[in-house]
Amino acid sequence: MFSFRFYLSALLFIAAVYSAHAQQLPIPQLKSVFPCGARQGTSVEVETGGGNLEEASKLYFNHPGITAAVQPNPKGGAAHFKVNVAKE
Repeated sequence: MFSFRFYLSALLFIAAVYSAHAQQLPIPQLKSVFPCGARQGTSVEVETGGGNLEEASKLYFNHPGITAAVQPNPKGGAAHFKVNVAKE
């Protein structure tokens, strides 16, 4: 019924899908941020928690007056950030 070419192409397709799936980068999962707030015009050191956060280098905010810089984590594990909140 099916030719050798069909089986070979199906096998190659399955192998390509499997190898592409096996080479994916880990997906970061942000599950907690502590402390969860800061006052205007202050800076706060933030500890993140979750999975695959060891190499996190940025935090994104929806307000341009809030910025973050990565800080060394003495315990290892998830990244720490210094978050600056503008006065306005």
